[in-house]
Amino acid sequence: MENLLTSEEMRYFDAETIRSGTSELELIKRASRSAKIEIDKMCLGKNAKILIVCGSGNNGADGYSLAEDLNGEYCVDVFSVSEPKSEGAKYYFSRLNKTYNLQDFASYDLIVDAMLGTGFKGEVTGKYEEVINKINNSGAKVMAMDIASGLNADNGIAKTAVKADLTVSFGALKLGHFLASGKDYSGKVVSYDVGIKTKSNRLLFTESDLLGYFPPKKQNIHKYVNGKVCIIGGSKNYVGAPLLALQAEVSLRCGAGLSTLVVPDSMNDAVKERILEQTLCVMPDIDGEMAYDEKELENAIHKAKAVVFGNGIGLGEDIKKILKHLLNKNINLLIDADGITVLSQNLDLLKDKKAHVILTPHAMEFSRLTGKGVGEIESNPVYYSESFAKKYGVVVALKGASSIVTDGENTRIIGHGRSSISKAGVGDTLAGIIGALLIRLDCFDAGVVGNGLLASCSSRLEEKYGVYSVIASDISKELPNVIKNYIG
Repeated sequence: MENLLTSEEMRYFDAETIRSGTSELELIKRASRSAKIEIDKMCLGKNAKILIVCGSGNNGADGYSLAEDLNGEYCVDVFSVSEPKSEGAKYYFSRLNKTYNLQDFASYDLIVDAMLGTGFKGEVTGKYEEVINKINNSGAKVMAMDIASGLNADNGIAKTAVKADLTVSFGALKLGHFLASGKDYSGKVVSYDVGIKTKSNRLLFTESDLLGYFPPKKQNIHKYVNGKVCIIGGSKNYVGAPLLALQAEVSLRCGAGLSTLVVPDSMNDAVKERILEQTLCVMPDIDGEMAYDEKELENAIHKAKAVVFGNGIGLGEDIKKILKHLLNKNINLLIDADGITVLSQNLDLLKDKKAHVILTPHAMEFSRLTGKGVGEIESNPVYYSESFAKKYGVVVALKGASSIVTDGENTRIIGHGRSSISKAGVGDTLAGIIGALLIRLDCFDAGVVGNGLLASCSSRLEEKYGVYSVIASDISKELPNVIKNYIG
């Protein structure tokens, strides 16, 4: 796992490195040489035409230094959007000993973006906006130095930004590479160690990090050794019997020995036709929603090591009573969907809880929990996730282009998921995956690994079916292929 930093954190570590004796000019040169390594890997050929577009600050300095590194090996042109202003930009600009004749942007094989860097915030306007549009319309391959110009390095928000095929990040990865629109503008992201020592409790979780979470199983075991997960949801107004059944199915696929689906009596007929290996428990209901019956609820969750609660369950008063009962049990409890909405209206329930809780909201559900607007959350999703998790002693797994999982102290960003799974039912499926993992992992690890598995499934399924055609039930079929690669 690699560190993920904000722009401010990166500036701090950069300054610390300079104070320790490494000059700023040396760090710029290390960055440009790292970018050259990636350009050489492209095998463009000696006659390839490369345009380096530079800004006025140290991102521009990286570009000017790169021009020096590339001269003699490629046909290089440099375009200064603004006059060099930082000391680094002035220095490396002064070392360029040739005159550049900028041609039409479309005539280049590669355009290198070295304009705005990680310190940029807000919206691009004026000349920079004009140049960015020219780059994006050029048809050339595009490489961004450190971050695509116009992209916010902290939250991945952008209105106008360079659309890079490759981003070469220096020192450490930035949060904005993976959040919000970051993945759309960054392309493939690679990070180079340029001698800046960094540390962070925020780390990027990749597919290879799944290693170690699926140990071999003994032969002499039975289903209760593998563990029981209990999935509680549904109401007559929620036409989601297939999704509830799918939740229970993926829990079995992820290693649960027994997956019990608990629904109100009004859903019995709809659900029982859709389950095979799962077991079914029917609860009494009131007007189509599950009724609170302590004895029946205890029977349903008996021997369960993990409980998933909330999908399509409704918002009635008895749902609150069921949630309160579960929070007072010493179990691993995942709360999703309607369960989150009920909880948002009764946050005091978390004060004296005995359960170990993981919440799996999307931005709108998290808005209800925090009282913050969706836009405000998206402007700083990591901060709000960490703050809520720490305040209430829960794990938050905020779903998005990249999922954020945090316990308030440690944070993981799962960035390898694909947009092919932006479909109805995938959130329900994720809850089933994490539910099974909660049998043997704590809430934090289960949230991280569950999102990691889903992301890995998404990339494989996108290769099979394309970005448009993946559906939630495909995930259940792909999970075994992903998990078997990491057993042992």
